[in-house]
Amino acid sequence: MKVLLVTVPFSAEERYTEGMAKVANVLPPLGMTYVAAVLEKANVEVKIIDSQVLNISMDQLEKQIVDYNPDFIGLYSMTPTFNKCAQLAKRLKNVIPKSYFVLGGPHASAFPKGILKESDALDYVIVGEGEITFPELVTSVEKGQDLTKVDGIALRKDGGVVVTNPRQAIQDLDSIPFPARHLLQMDKYVPGPYTYKRLPMTTMITTRGCPFRCTFCPDSVFGKTHRRRSVDNVIKEIRHLQKEYGIKEIGFYDDTLTLNKKWILELCDRFIEEKIDITWMCSSRVDTIDEEMLFKMKKAGCWSIFYGIESGNQELLDKIQKGITLDQVRKAVKLTHKAGIIIRASFMVALPGETPAKAMETIRFAIELDCKITKFNITAPYPGTELYEQALKSGKLEKNLDNFTVHHPVFVPYGYKDENEVMEIEKKAHRMFYFRPSYVLRFISEIRSWNDFKQLVAGVRVALAGF
Repeated sequence: MKVLLVTVPFSAEERYTEGMAKVANVLPPLGMTYVAAVLEKANVEVKIIDSQVLNISMDQLEKQIVDYNPDFIGLYSMTPTFNKCAQLAKRLKNVIPKSYFVLGGPHASAFPKGILKESDALDYVIVGEGEITFPELVTSVEKGQDLTKVDGIALRKDGGVVVTNPRQAIQDLDSIPFPARHLLQMDKYVPGPYTYKRLPMTTMITTRGCPFRCTFCPDSVFGKTHRRRSVDNVIKEIRHLQKEYGIKEIGFYDDTLTLNKKWILELCDRFIEEKIDITWMCSSRVDTIDEEMLFKMKKAGCWSIFYGIESGNQELLDKIQKGITLDQVRKAVKLTHKAGIIIRASFMVALPGETPAKAMETIRFAIELDCKITKFNITAPYPGTELYEQALKSGKLEKNLDNFTVHHPVFVPYGYKDENEVMEIEKKAHRMFYFRPSYVLRFISEIRSWNDFKQLVAGVRVALAGF
């Protein structure tokens, strides 16, 4: 059996604004490489075509798929790429009729039944984690077995669509092979400005599942159960990355790397004791860190933390069930600065219930915090989330899934006049934050190398995008 795993073309211009596209990052598709690794372990022939990093067109992708003629084509779908996945399957279904089209990813997990009802060309949908489910699906189809006994899939049966029993979350993450990065052109992946300190850089995931209840976050793939790899397993992968790819920096793309204090301190101790030459960054929540943890992380090579703060208005934070207070944010930012770790903060513009006046509270709060990098994203209420249901009741919501990035106003709260006012608030937020004389002078004064200068130029391009 031959399996081809694919990302559809999704240009930087489509993902971001035109100005940001010039410095957009492209990172390895870890989800697909994990599935590929498990398939390889089962002696299945696997190939990956990452259209986004290869910068190929849909026509070019179709030709490569037809030339390879796989038995299974696994398509990774986020909300804004779903229509492209469905169109690709439809265009190829009669060309390679013996191939099965399988959809996975967050959008697929959120709407497995509806997707198969909507798209005749898609054969199966993977619900949740795919490392066990996809190989079982391939084996069951090959042997002609009853597919309803494969947990975690949606399929057509008896004229309708059936979703099988939920797949239990993988508890032993150490049992999963390291991502099959050898199937990618690793040298083509490029991080964005201020998301790295040294090159070559790559990404890792050490934990899965988020127990928090934020209304904007789809949890349809990894679920709410928090699981983590052993520190030994994480160190082993880092050693592998250093040896095979010369990696000098890791971006930990866990939802919240710092959720378990004992675990993160043990990881940091290993970095320090074994003198592992790696700089790294991660994502965290302001209510999961303390001074001891931050100073240990800094000593272990952490130079940047991403905090999703979302709003400077407590009422809006409560409405999206973020579970934090403005004072907690202030304290965490102060401690992180004290530890010498750079903060990348993000806020959401045009949340349900927001008005331009409340957005100004968020802008002023961001300026008060004075983080090194701050991004104001336009709210995209993804289908399948509680935020989507809130948006339906509290404003005008666009139906075209292609635009559900965080750079297009797909949702206009009743407190705003129209899409243009949402866009103007987003631009105003970036202008007010980045064009403060004190910020500009401090930023320039911190340039220490040619790499710093290049990132500054790229950062200015991002700040100026769309102005």
